[in-house]
Amino acid sequence: LAVFVLRPDGSARCLHVEAAPARSATLRAWCGEREDVARSTGELEHAALTRAEACVEHRRDEVPLRGAQEALDARAAAVAPVVDRDGEPLGWLRLEFEHHLVPSP
Repeated sequence: LAVFVLRPDGSARCLHVEAAPARSATLRAWCGEREDVARSTGELEHAALTRAEACVEHRRDEVPLRGAQEALDARAAAVAPVVDRDGEPLGWLRLEFEHHLVPSP
């Protein structure tokens, strides 16, 4: 689970991240790599913020899931925008799964 908040310039800051202890060594670098994904077409975060709805992506075959914290282990990811009362995006939640059983948006 990762929670990102948007900055005024459109980049993001990781506000909170929670993962298995074995993954803790790579979390800081991963968070830094995700700072500009909301501005990058083709990224799950960009799609979720642009559509203003939760988006889910599943890994296909042996191709690693793009942007996953542990790309070789992640089978699915879900991104849900966090919006203010007016529907303006404030950030997003990202959940990664080691299986394809993802709750519906």
